[in-house]
Amino acid sequence: MVDKDIKQWIEDNDKALGEFQELHVDKIDSRWKSRVTWIDAGLEVLAAASRIKLSTGVPRTLAVAYSLRAGIKPTGINFNTRQELAAEIDQSPPSLYMFREGHEPWLAANQCTAAPTMLRVQGELLGPPAANRTCIYFEFRVPGASEYARSIFVIA
Repeated sequence: MVDKDIKQWIEDNDKALGEFQELHVDKIDSRWKSRVTWIDAGLEVLAAASRIKLSTGVPRTLAVAYSLRAGIKPTGINFNTRQELAAEIDQSPPSLYMFREGHEPWLAANQCTAAPTMLRVQGELLGPPAANRTCIYFEFRVPGASEYARSIFVIA
């Protein structure tokens, strides 16, 4: 069911005119409404979406984003374990994103206060290492906003 829902979402949004589309994991499967499932749910959704992308040839970048707690000052990477990461995730469930190639937010550094910081996907933080997966920690403040937004994008 998860693969079917994700495939339908990818097909429905592949021709969208916007730079990106998003789908919260709790909208895919009600099992993922609970915060304790969010890290694994995001990785499961990204794996399914990656398989579907390979089979359909959709020319989009897929990523799962985990929105982290915002702060008045830049926070940086303040977690080293999966439990510490889970504590930093804000009230929003992770989302599957589909970006037009070349329009990924980590490429739009001119809209940020600092360039994104690259993280290695390692150990228990975000599951077993995968050669085709990149993790980017992204912290920025939109002009006029009072807080710095923070996210982790896991890209496949």
